[in-house]
Amino acid sequence: MTGMADPGGRKAAWSGGFAKGPSEPFRLTPQQQREVRARLEEGEPQDDIARSYSVDVDTIRQLAQILLADRFIGR
Repeated sequence: MTGMADPGGRKAAWSGGFAKGPSEPFRLTPQQQREVRARLEEGEPQDDIARSYSVDVDTIRQLAQILLADRFIGR
């Protein structure tokens, strides 16, 4: 069985509360996005914001980039 995946491994991982591989990303609601933008404008660290919403810091970085672009464009 060298090189073969354990067929029971994935099932055991899921039953133990641990997922293997990527899962569907958590999406912020429009209200949460407004809150995140306000917190970013106040200068709160992105990793702290991400942790409080249980999302990856990249999600917050994307919102920060949008916010920066909106400022640059003048929206």
